[in-house]
Amino acid sequence: MTPDLIRRQPALILLFSLVLALFVGLATPAFSSDASAQDGNLVLNDQSVEIDFPQQITFNLEIDSPEPVQRLELRYQPVFADAASAERPDFEQGATSISTSYELDLRTRYLPPGIDVDYRWIITLESGEILETEQERFFFIDNRYDWQVNTEDLVSIYYYDGGSGFGDLAMDVTNRTIERFGSDFDVQIDEPINIVIYGSVSDFQDALPYNSPEWIGGFADPGQNLIVAGISPGEGAATEMGRMLTHEVIHLLVAQATWNPFNSAPRWLDEGLAINYQEVREERFRRVLDLAVDEGRLIPLPALRSSFPSDPDLAIQSYAQSESVVEFLIENYGHEAIASILDAYSEGVPHSEAVVVGMGMTLEEIDDEWTAWLGYDGDAAGVDHTEAPSPGTMEQTEDMLANFGLMPILVIGGAIVVIMGLVRMVQAVNVRDLDEDVSPDVEYYGQDMYEEDELFEGDMLEDDALEDDDDRPRGTPPTLT
Repeated sequence: MTPDLIRRQPALILLFSLVLALFVGLATPAFSSDASAQDGNLVLNDQSVEIDFPQQITFNLEIDSPEPVQRLELRYQPVFADAASAERPDFEQGATSISTSYELDLRTRYLPPGIDVDYRWIITLESGEILETEQERFFFIDNRYDWQVNTEDLVSIYYYDGGSGFGDLAMDVTNRTIERFGSDFDVQIDEPINIVIYGSVSDFQDALPYNSPEWIGGFADPGQNLIVAGISPGEGAATEMGRMLTHEVIHLLVAQATWNPFNSAPRWLDEGLAINYQEVREERFRRVLDLAVDEGRLIPLPALRSSFPSDPDLAIQSYAQSESVVEFLIENYGHEAIASILDAYSEGVPHSEAVVVGMGMTLEEIDDEWTAWLGYDGDAAGVDHTEAPSPGTMEQTEDMLANFGLMPILVIGGAIVVIMGLVRMVQAVNVRDLDEDVSPDVEYYGQDMYEEDELFEGDMLEDDALEDDDDRPRGTPPTLT
């Protein structure tokens, strides 16, 4: 399920990326096409990477320069990331022969295993000329294990335990989910998907950022087209894959199907689809929903457009309601109605209009029909919905930007960049962590979801239900609130 580790917060990502691009352009002279490591001006003796998971990545550089070097900068970027990060290693300034390295501390700059990373070095000479090494790419994976890979079309399954049969099972489950969802909604994957499966939950948790909650059993990062989970081979593996893996694959499919520069699918639709397409369903959700109906305390559907409540009880109810709403839409309006909503979001239609464009109904009208379908008698006396989330300023901002257009954004972004550039030149601030403020779209999945716990007593559906992560840097774990 996706905590809003973005769902991508695309409007802000777009604006932020534009600002970064202009900012870097002002702060750093343009690279000369004839000033590269390949044209004889720079002798590149070593450009390499050493992975020491989960501690660090070491980037190595050895060069002979045609003149003294005044500045070195490392640029690295996960392939699907929206912006690059920049680091400046220590080196002997003014030397012509440089041998240095930069150790990226993964404890503070977490990167998930199973992604491709591009990197290059930027060299500024004493004369002001700028050289750059050719961009290299490496696959970042937990090097403590001997990984096997099963690849079919755009899907790659990485695993180290259980033998080829385990990898085949994971591929079969993934392909069934893709085919079923694609057939129902005319949605196909168009970007590679990597699925990294640790052989146990404990091994998986050892690969998470420090201080991650102990109940995390897997996560999906649609921004990186990545799923990482802990599933033990043997008895129960098929059940867990049918529960967790199918759910997370749907999140990646919804993200790819609805991507646009302004907004993303509403939480109720994304989670509702993911739950409905699980091969192993969550039976507890029906009990939670029935109890909420009987007690007259359903959360209004418009309140489930963004982040779900942090309260575990309300979070579970939000998932249960989302499952039910999607089930209602499919049963009464067919898959075509939801396909139309997905198409509307892919075209960047604002939240306030997407459902109307897709179905010809407002979200409030859908809510009324759905509650009538449930036989809901209305809120009980004294029910307070203040605990439930309401569509926040992020969605309002996305709607405004979608209606406002790109040109004003470029003008405003350019003005901001000029000011930032002037401040940077005066203060000589290092370019650093260019993507630190980009929220990731990661969802964490509780390992105990399928256990029959008592209702409303610490019963956690998935980790992403328990946090509001709009301000968390890309790739970092959610913070419980």
